[in-house]
Amino acid sequence: MAYKMKFFANLPRNTQVQLKLAPFNELLNNTMVFYVPLLMKGVGLYESEIGLIGSIGTVIGVLSQLIAPLVVNALGRRKSFVLGTFMCWVVPLIIWAFAAGFAGFLVAAVFHNTLRIASLAYYCYSTEDVDDAYKPAVYNYLSLLAHGSGVMALAMVPLVGHFGMVPTVRGFAAVSAVVVGTVSTIRFLRTTETSVGLEAIAAVRAGQRHRPEILSSLRIVLADRSLRLLMLAEILWNFSVAMSAFMIIYLRDQLGLSASMISFMPAVSAAVGLTAFFVTDRVRLRGSRGLLVGSLGTILALVMLCLIPAGNAAVVIIFYALHTLSAYVFTSSFAPLFNISVYQTNKTRIFSAVQLSVLTAIIPASYLSGRLYEINPLLTFYVRIGLMVLCVLIAVLFVFEQRRLLRSSTH
Repeated sequence: MAYKMKFFANLPRNTQVQLKLAPFNELLNNTMVFYVPLLMKGVGLYESEIGLIGSIGTVIGVLSQLIAPLVVNALGRRKSFVLGTFMCWVVPLIIWAFAAGFAGFLVAAVFHNTLRIASLAYYCYSTEDVDDAYKPAVYNYLSLLAHGSGVMALAMVPLVGHFGMVPTVRGFAAVSAVVVGTVSTIRFLRTTETSVGLEAIAAVRAGQRHRPEILSSLRIVLADRSLRLLMLAEILWNFSVAMSAFMIIYLRDQLGLSASMISFMPAVSAAVGLTAFFVTDRVRLRGSRGLLVGSLGTILALVMLCLIPAGNAAVVIIFYALHTLSAYVFTSSFAPLFNISVYQTNKTRIFSAVQLSVLTAIIPASYLSGRLYEINPLLTFYVRIGLMVLCVLIAVLFVFEQRRLLRSSTH
């Protein structure tokens, strides 16, 4: 406790307020995202409609990724954060509480996928003006919140069992809209603009313009074999992730899990994520080894899912735990590996360009998975298995490339 108080005391006021209020957003928002596909299915949308909404949302995500630096620099971190939160969370939550058809959920997806603006402001607000010595602790705290957010679903289990899936999720969305909106307003009133944000605003007013330099950054990536392989691996991984919305629907419709049991799954993810957070470093699942283990683990989990007989809840829990653990290993390995592979002076521009490329590449993923699911639910998982096999091959090629570079440097 003393360390925690000392840690918070050494942070700037903005970051202190942000970290204290962050649990409200993480618990409510992440839980709601889990239930949105089930809500759409529950009110009668077809799988192809759900997939189309996801793909259109990804297009909006690409556009918001493009304008996010412009907005955050022009308005500042403080205003961008509050306006972005209302746009990408409060408005969609209100719509989700009442939407009954394709049009309503599409509008909600359009607003929600402006998330990149709020995310960039969130990242800046949480870390700017923080001493480098305390930044790792800030990242760890936010990571713990993200991994532990699934515990909120435990409160949903009895509610879903008593009231049913659709009424419970609608009520949760309405309550979340009020809480998230209130928390965002409190954060805005209790904080000030960061020093970096003030400099960015002054630069914009002085006539300096943000230049994303996407094409030149992509040329840097494509000219480097290691970065090419890593970007391709991230595209394959994220394409697979974008197809995973129908996994929860499959558990309900094809495997016959009850609404209460499905609501228990985020808690399983939270338990696995928190455990992995503390033990991954000890077993050294980092770097290219983590990419391989994460991809192979996902293949094993998806093969298991295709073989699970209907009604076998215990095996489903094992599958879900393995699927979550594999995702954690891959993502926690990829980020530092890519960071190390990029030259320091090019990091910001290259990260932005790669993220934009990944988002653009996975636009058709959601709609494709919806169409495949309507033909045969298992086709969605067969395609995901194929993507993960390719990801394993890319990871192996990356290992060979790193060894080649190591030999060249020693000579």
